[in-house]
Amino acid sequence: MYEKYRVDTINGIVLINTETGKSIEKVDISKVWFKPILDDVVEKLIEEGNVYNRAGAFSLEDPLFKPYILKIEGSIDSIEGLPGEMIEKLLKEIKK
Repeated sequence: MYEKYRVDTINGIVLINTETGKSIEKVDISKVWFKPILDDVVEKLIEEGNVYNRAGAFSLEDPLFKPYILKIEGSIDSIEGLPGEMIEKLLKEIKK
């Protein structure tokens, strides 16, 4: 029903072990589905100004924005920035 209100975030990570020359890469895709966001809420979000300081212009934790989130698939850190858990796994893997 709300498929058209889905946002995908895509992070590409490449790590290179400079001692061995081994490289590893991974793409992480996360998805967020939203209810339609009311115009007055959009105006308030713009007025706050935080949308100008965030990749994708939103934070999943923003109290104005949070009620419009229907479903999250993937990690919050990947949606809002760098996928830390994935990087930790890759670092362990590249050290082997």
